[in-house]
Amino acid sequence: VSKTAVHFRQALEELGPSFIKLGQVLSTRRDLLPETWINELTKFHSSVTPLPFSEIEAVLKRELGPEKLEEFKKINPKPVAAASIAQVHEAILKDGARVALKVQRPGIIEQIEADCTLMELMAAALENYFPEIKYLRPVNIIEEFKRAIFSELNFIREASNTTKIAQNFKDDDTVKIPEVNWNLTNERVLTLEFIEGVNPLDKKALKAKKLNPKVIVERGCSMFLQMVYIDGLFHGDLHPGNLLVLEDNVVGLIDFGITIRLSRSTRENLAGLFAALIEEDYESVVTCFAELSRPGPGFNRDAFEHAISNAVAPYVGLELSQVQSG
Repeated sequence: VSKTAVHFRQALEELGPSFIKLGQVLSTRRDLLPETWINELTKFHSSVTPLPFSEIEAVLKRELGPEKLEEFKKINPKPVAAASIAQVHEAILKDGARVALKVQRPGIIEQIEADCTLMELMAAALENYFPEIKYLRPVNIIEEFKRAIFSELNFIREASNTTKIAQNFKDDDTVKIPEVNWNLTNERVLTLEFIEGVNPLDKKALKAKKLNPKVIVERGCSMFLQMVYIDGLFHGDLHPGNLLVLEDNVVGLIDFGITIRLSRSTRENLAGLFAALIEEDYESVVTCFAELSRPGPGFNRDAFEHAISNAVAPYVGLELSQVQSG
């Protein structure tokens, strides 16, 4: 274990919830960070320090009120998962239904506002003092990040997106989306059907339950492609902590806090991009890229097309095992 990687993860956790989100994003970038760092940052998918149940209980009393709290027969004080914005507790309703109770951390809005202000200052400083990275547009990236994380704070929006995506997969028995209990849901508390499964990275558990990794990958890819290209509404935070594998290789999807909509024109350009890559039509690749990213006035189309062809050509015709997908 790298001590530096451990200290980096601990520093992100101390800095606040927005920086934990940043750590989750970095944990998926095996092309940028060494394996020891990836393994350390992956802990953010399921092991953020939980709050005492007394603080969670106070939020429930304030948000749901005594009448709705009466509907719970039992709430497990030990969280199933603790994340940067909320933590989840298993609960049993009076009618016997098993539910996942997602409760927003108290004071989280003020904390995220402070985090984002700090990030904005850091991004502006990077653009001012390091002109060579200005083309990455760090200020714009933080603005996007801020919009995404603030949309995640409204559980009504999350519940609505969960319901819509569940409707899109209602006829697909290979995908499981939890049902929302709207009676026990508001902006700060979300109550969902409890689904239990195996983390897709847990090889021992997959083997013990006789689950088929090849089938799981095929179904997961099919699910993602349907969300992006057909439905135009997809889960925007697909790290392993938000994926579960159920019996019979059913893919379960949870936590729809970040859900992204794609216009028809964007979907068409994405499809055109991949078709052009397959056909080695680099001129069309550049056209699709330009339509998707809207580059600035300094964009050199010919140079970009040359760079794309040089980057992609060596991989054309290779098997997937020979390509670094990151």
